[in-house]
Amino acid sequence: MYCGKCGKLLPDEARFCPQCGYEMPTNWRDNKGDKTNRIKGFLAKEKMPAGEKSVKEEKKSPDIKVNKVRQGTHEVGRLFQNLRYKVVGEIDKGEQVDNQGMEPFMFHFQRDTVEIVELDRTVTFDNENDAFLTDSRGHYYVCRQKKEYRRYNGGTIVPEKRYYLNNEDVIVFNNPDNDEIDELFLFSIMDQKDTEWTFCSKDEINSIPWVCEHIKILNQEAVIEPIDNELIYINNTLLKTSRSLKKGDCIMINFRHVIYFGDYIVYQEPLSEENTECITVYGTKLGQEDTLSIDIMERVAKLSGGRSRVLLKDIRLQIAPGEMVLILGSSGAGKTTFFNAVMGTEKANAKIMFGRNNLYSDFDKVRHMIGFVPQFDLLRNSDTVYMTLVNAAQLKTPREFVADERLLNTRIEWILKRLSLEKERDTLVSKLSGGQRKRLSIGVEYVSNPAVFFLDEPDSGLDGSQARVLMKTLRDIADDGKMVLVISHSPDRTRELFDKVVVLAKSEEDNCGRLAFFGGIDEALEFFDVDSVEMIVAKIEETPDDYIRKYGERQ
Repeated sequence: MYCGKCGKLLPDEARFCPQCGYEMPTNWRDNKGDKTNRIKGFLAKEKMPAGEKSVKEEKKSPDIKVNKVRQGTHEVGRLFQNLRYKVVGEIDKGEQVDNQGMEPFMFHFQRDTVEIVELDRTVTFDNENDAFLTDSRGHYYVCRQKKEYRRYNGGTIVPEKRYYLNNEDVIVFNNPDNDEIDELFLFSIMDQKDTEWTFCSKDEINSIPWVCEHIKILNQEAVIEPIDNELIYINNTLLKTSRSLKKGDCIMINFRHVIYFGDYIVYQEPLSEENTECITVYGTKLGQEDTLSIDIMERVAKLSGGRSRVLLKDIRLQIAPGEMVLILGSSGAGKTTFFNAVMGTEKANAKIMFGRNNLYSDFDKVRHMIGFVPQFDLLRNSDTVYMTLVNAAQLKTPREFVADERLLNTRIEWILKRLSLEKERDTLVSKLSGGQRKRLSIGVEYVSNPAVFFLDEPDSGLDGSQARVLMKTLRDIADDGKMVLVISHSPDRTRELFDKVVVLAKSEEDNCGRLAFFGGIDEALEFFDVDSVEMIVAKIEETPDDYIRKYGERQ
């Protein structure tokens, strides 16, 4: 039987459609005829069979038990239907947030043209035969044509089935009259929109060195051969043995493509390093103008009894990409509160600009560009280092990225190397040293490539050598063009690695945290007339308001 609203096939005992939540009429099992008649009949509220009471008549019946059961069933049905709509709505809303900054697209090939088809959350392409659509799971293709005229990754297609698209998936539209390729779509999440393509005849293949290394013309037949230690993919499947090419086959070698159309090929010109990277990994390559501009007028906490207390006040500074900044402050000066206000987890009366984006009003656009490493890690001891990073990627990166094992593995191996955890790849988290756990916690955030890192006492509990390794890792991250902000109570061990220092002092006049200094490390030592960074904290604990006023006069 079929649903009277959406037309989907229903289980025999279903009262509510699992697809759309529609409540089936009480006589739906008795309704005979084809699918179309059933749908029209239910929407038109067909006449009840003779001898059967309507729902309204049953409600008037003196049989109270039946009435209560029927009424309760309707209430449960409405409850589940409303719940389903709410859940689906929240899923779609959440996916829209998660997809901020993602730009998957398709290369569209025809006889002599290559075009870029942009993808978003609207209908991209839809006609009576084919459709590229999207839902909360992602972009997908649906074929409404006879399956022999369409191919998905080289295989036949089942009509009306949803084929959710992953990186490098290939959709081919054959011409039913002559078996030529009418159109070919290549789904991509790579940074390749600006790449150049060249058309040439099959006879010219031998004159293209990097192509003829892999594709041979034997008796007018094109054959592709695997080469040792080189991964070759054909129609998004790893090539293991030699095989003849078919029209519409897509070959990828080191993310560079060749499309075989039979009498001619289309190939990409040489790729830059950026062209081999994914565009859907969060984070951006920031320019020097994309600063983190912080202007906190007040951060007020509400207390019981309608009272309130000012925690932070008058803090203004700018941090540029590539800078590693130390956060210092006396006890209760508001270092953690400052972090929370800048990250947007606890909003203040403030203007926090991240490049051109206001972090508070555009939080959904920039939240994935922020990485936070707490003082105490949240790692699972029973996982390996590698699986910890895989799980982090599944939570923090787009589904299209995680679905491509080539991209995911490349990213994780790069992080392991950057954080000096290569040898611990298969080690359980419970077996790591303190410094290794700290670096793994950084890797959990680094997997999504955030533009700014906040770290709360990452060197606490580490000896001098471990702390230096950790801080050197953070320095390398900053040198990648990231902004790194660190709260530390032992900064003298690695003070030469910091570019600037933010000093917060708890004012005795109004009992709130205020800015006592912002600038270079050497400037700070001169400003506070001390020989070590840690002595700055002792100075501001003695006379905090003197330094608050002194710094204010400099501005």
